[in-house]
Amino acid sequence: MQKTHPTHYGHLIVAFVAVLPTTLLWLGIIPYSLRFWLLMILSFAMVFYAVWRQFSLADLGIRTDNLRPALKWNMLFTTLLVAAMAIAYSNGFVRFEGQNQLNWFFLFYIVLSSPAQEFIYRSLIFAELKHHRFASPVAIVILSALNFSYLHVFYNDWITLLVTLFMGVIWGIIYHHHPNWLSVSLSHALLGASAIFIGLI
Repeated sequence: MQKTHPTHYGHLIVAFVAVLPTTLLWLGIIPYSLRFWLLMILSFAMVFYAVWRQFSLADLGIRTDNLRPALKWNMLFTTLLVAAMAIAYSNGFVRFEGQNQLNWFFLFYIVLSSPAQEFIYRSLIFAELKHHRFASPVAIVILSALNFSYLHVFYNDWITLLVTLFMGVIWGIIYHHHPNWLSVSLSHALLGASAIFIGLI
């Protein structure tokens, strides 16, 4: 693994970025309408941070050597959850009004939002915590999943928090064994867009 720029506070910086903006949105200090702009700004800032930390592309899961097994497990998880969502939808377990037509939001969600979230909440958190002796793989998966779930707190819906926590744990486990940013971003995009389309979140 490439030697990184030394810092004793990297995990705190990442935690600050992962938690504070979401809290400000939830409290209404930052308008909810600006959430996607905020995500993009944070993503660019974290790319510069990763460069400053001298993380390699492999450190961040931007690689092709493990793409096939990563895709296999992520697409298996995606297929099972899409099937579960279809069953929930057909049985009337829809709590919100879905965005039942494709529009620019879905393109943004698939091309920009999902990859940006995965870079912050999987790639960067895993890369940062792996450089700290106290962080076991289990701790990294749980911390990543908790931060990812908290990103959805402004829905004010405990079911959404539980579902995203579950998804974060599964993605974290797959990412731990097959760290590949592209495959987990694709899974995230497909599952999230499907859930929004039918109104589950």
